[in-house]
Amino acid sequence: MAGNVAVNCPVKLVAPAWNTNNYLNVWIVNDPFDGTTNATIESGWAFRAETVPSLNAGEDGIVYNHRYLGSEGSSDAADFSGDMTRVLTHEVGHYLNLKHTFTGYCGTGDDDDVTDTPKVKYNNCGSTSGTGCCPWDGADLNYWKSCDDVTMVNYENFMDYSECPGMFTEGQKTRILTALASSVRSNLITQENQIATGVCSASVNLNNNEQSNVLVYPNPFNDEITVSYYSNEKTNITIYSIDGRIVNEQINQKAGQIMTNLNLSHLKSGVYFVVIESDNETQQIKINK
Repeated sequence: MAGNVAVNCPVKLVAPAWNTNNYLNVWIVNDPFDGTTNATIESGWAFRAETVPSLNAGEDGIVYNHRYLGSEGSSDAADFSGDMTRVLTHEVGHYLNLKHTFTGYCGTGDDDDVTDTPKVKYNNCGSTSGTGCCPWDGADLNYWKSCDDVTMVNYENFMDYSECPGMFTEGQKTRILTALASSVRSNLITQENQIATGVCSASVNLNNNEQSNVLVYPNPFNDEITVSYYSNEKTNITIYSIDGRIVNEQINQKAGQIMTNLNLSHLKSGVYFVVIESDNETQQIKINK
């Protein structure tokens, strides 16, 4: 979708975007298509990174149906269909320039431009049979092949319309990283932008009023983070969950430049806090998994 924001999505005028060079904007609405569709089944939409140069200011971002986010009140994705719980992940995939895996289907023209997502016959693994496309739905995975009738359908891909989404491929990851390095997305991941938007802290007083750069990366993380800073004293690094539980702790006995890797692969997805403490100072940095 492209064109004038007032025509395509009035919510973006009612609630204008934060600076799209600094933030991924997500509008949570009752009807993502302004009353023109059945809002209970339409999930949302997003602009891909490659379309951004042609957009008007404030258009970039994701518009999303509140029914498929969370479980309070009328918002309960699992109540509608279990696969809808990860549609926001699907839309973020579009934001980071991913196409549907079924783009072009078995034609000779357009596809999703990712080599390890083979062209497929259907947009949902072939669930037109009524059996779904997940092993536990009774789908015959030996029958639902890709266009070559040999390769198995990647029925768990977030960019399909699968009923059991759960993964991106390595090729999709490369395309995402390329999008993040592009001119329209690169500012999002700079240290300067993460500091400006409160994702990480630029510096910390650990002792004697001396400023020392503190880096915690990557953020968001998957399995491991690196914490780097300078201190004249020994320090404690403690990781807290959002409900205040200690989930990891390390004591650094030495002073000087500290760079330590912490394995957090055991943690579930969510928000955590890195707390660096010396005898005189404490610094807290929010991280996401």
